Amino acid sequence: MILNDKSVSRKHATIIFEECKSEDVIDPDRMYRVVLRDERSKFGVFINDHRLEPGSQANLESGDEIMFGQQNSIFGLRNPEI
Repeated sequence: MILNDKSVSRKHATIIFEECKSEDVIDPDRMYRVVLRDERSKFGVFINDHRLEPGSQANLESGDEIMFGQQNSIFGLRNPEI
């Protein structure tokens, strides 16, 4: 994803889609997880208005709002109906 925002660096954050190992699956409808990792960005990565520590990561849930940089470009994570 490319944003026209000077407060968002070239490698600002990484979104990772991971398939869960069978022993980690509690809910059969959740066979994967989505992780957002801050790549030590200067202006931050936010999930629901909470800033991630530079270099840290967090699991995303359906309905979470994600923001990069300072221009308040907000993106949402939505789990599509199957």
